[in-house]
Formats: sequence, structure tokens, C-alpha cells
Amino acid sequence: MNKYGRKIKGTVIVDVEGKQIESFMNRLLQENVHISSLRRKSSEKASFQIAYKDIALLKRFRKSYQCKIRFNRKSGFPRIYQQRKKWIPAMIGMLIGVVIIFCLSNLIWNVTIKGGTDESRYEVQALTQELGLVEGNWIQQTENISTIEREIMNKIEEISYVGIQRQGTSYYIEIEESEKELEEQNERPSHLVAEKSGTVHSMFVTDGRPLVEVNDVVKKGDVLVSGLLDEEGENQTTSKGEIWAEVWYHLQLTINLRQEQLKLLPDPVTSYHLRIGDRQIGKEENELRLVHEEKTPFYFFKWPLPISLTKRYYYDEQSSELEYDIEERLPSLIEERLKRELGQQVKLEYQKVLHEDRDSDKVKLEMFVKVIEDISTQQIIDQGD
Repeated sequence: MNKYGRKIKGTVIVDVEGKQIESFMNRLLQENVHISSLRRKSSEKASFQIAYKDIALLKRFRKSYQCKIRFNRKSGFPRIYQQRKKWIPAMIGMLIGVVIIFCLSNLIWNVTIKGGTDESRYEVQALTQELGLVEGNWIQQTENISTIEREIMNKIEEISYVGIQRQGTSYYIEIEESEKELEEQNERPSHLVAEKSGTVHSMFVTDGRPLVEVNDVVKKGDVLVSGLLDEEGENQTTSKGEIWAEVWYHLQLTINLRQEQLKLLPDPVTSYHLRIGDRQIGKEENELRLVHEEKTPFYFFKWPLPISLTKRYYYDEQSSELEYDIEERLPSLIEERLKRELGQQVKLEYQKVLHEDRDSDKVKLEMFVKVIEDISTQQIIDQGD
């Protein structure tokens, strides 16, 4: 038995006195009692070391061989246990108390929502419960505060502001609703003028005096709707409306007919890792891509501990090669380009390819396109009008 084994199991020095010491020790050896540190003091006295667990055998055979024994020095865990066993209930109670406090410190005990109407508070409460922010839930199972705030702003239109504060085991949510002002703004009189040259396709005027009609050709800067309601200019208004016109553009596009696409598959693999300081406990998903992770510390009362629970989302990737037909892809590419540069409401009306140049998997195009878009913009009427 090595020294570490003796410390765990415990040892004791035994002083033996009697006329049959040798026979007594031989019997102990027959019973597989390990004897060490043997010292012969005289013909009838000796001392040796045995394991703590063999004391019962020693006491059983000593009378048969008329030997007196005395335990001189005990060491190891059993001795410590004997000396400290009266403190064990208190220590266990203290440990249980610490564990209970630790668990209670990581539970949500109170969620308070302030501001807004009863309906808005009810909607916020229902949404926060879906996200794990509910009394009795573990703090580590709740979405982080920034995510909850973002979800509330995105899903509840009436909310214009949300702020969440965590104080110990309590969360305080403050919300504000957007105010719908019905007061009319004091707008200055204005014209609607052409921002671009084109041919008027359609019109929708709510305020002002139209000066153009459908199929009229207009140039950039022409007044389309006048804010002067009479020739004298005494009655003025803020012109409002939409003037849709046909506008021509010269485009140059490069189209990839073959494209490698890498996409993340749905249903991520969620893993939890315990981090103690800089050391992490848990296996990494090396074959998958880590897209997002959330770290939530553990608390003791209101103080964060150097222990945190990390929640990670891993996604599997799928690679594929897409091949496009130029006739099929061209309209969508033109529309995407125009909407990106001119706005989402622009409509593609006509296209004409002027030049086409193919190079391996790429096609370069030079073309004219005709779109329909709102070309009107407001122009304030100054004193010179």
C-alpha cells in the first residue's frame, strides 16, 4: 500500500505485550493483515503498524494469545473523521445552506412592468414569458436582456421604447407607447417638381393644381403640380401627390451564370458549456459552424461569480453549385439593381440589350431599360413665385 492509500484508509501504531507475540502476529498475517514498521522492544514487547480497518481483527485474536494491546498513534482520514465527526452535521447544514442560497440567487423572483396601458403590459408580459423571463425560472434559461428588448420592439408595434434592468433576482421592465399625434403640421406652401426627365404614365394628386397630364413629356425641374391655386398666387397650399413617369436608364451588368452557394441548414445544435474562470467544461462541436453564443453568469446574492453558463448555437453547412440561365435570371437581376438604387416601388417596364460579352461563366451586358417611378419632389414656394 502506498503512502496515499494509507492516508485515505488510515493507519495505527499498535504496542503489543505478551508471551505469544510471534504466534499472534503470524495469525494476523494469515488473516491478510498487512504489518509494517515492526519494532521488537523485548522478548515480550513489540510495536507495529496496521491499517485502521484491521483493528477489529486485532481485538478478536488478542485474547486467544493472551496479549495486551495499546493503540499508540492513529493517522489518516478515519482518525480525522473521528476527531471531526461532531462537526459534520453543522458542516453539512452549512453546505446545504450555501447551496440553497446559491440556487435561490439564480432564480427569477420578480418581474415588474411599468408604463403603457394595461393591454400593452399584458402583451409585453406574454412575450417575455415566451422568452423565459418569468418568475420561478432560472436566470441562465432566460434570453439576454438585449434580445428581449429587441423582440419587444419588433413584435409590439405600440411600443416606442423599452428598457430592462436587472437588480439581483428582480427584473424591471419600463415601456413607453408611441403617441399618435392628430395635430396638423404647419406645412409651408410648395410645388411638386420633376426630379427626373420622363413621360408621365399616371398621376395621383391630393393637394395642389396639376399642370401636366398623362403622356406629357417633362424635363427635370418642370413644375408638375402647383401650390398656387389661382393666377394671382393669393391662395397657396402644400402640393401632395405622386406623378409616375416612364424613365430610361443605361445599365451595365455582370452576371455569374454559375455560383457556389453555402447555406446554413435549419434546426441548430444547441450545446451548454460550464466556464470556470478561463477554463471551459464541455465538448466543442468542431464539425459544425458556431454562429451565436450567449454567456450567463451565476450569482451569489447579487454578486456575479467567476462561473458562467455558455449557450452555443451550431449550424450544419451545405454547399451547392447553382447554374443560371441568362434569360431567366436577367429580369430579376435588373429589378434588384433598380430597386437597390432607386427604391422598392420602382417597376421594370421594358429592357433592350445593346451588347453582350460572354467570358467563361460570366456575361457582361450593356443595355437600356425603361422603368416607371415616382419622379415628383417637393419644392418650397419662395417669395419670388
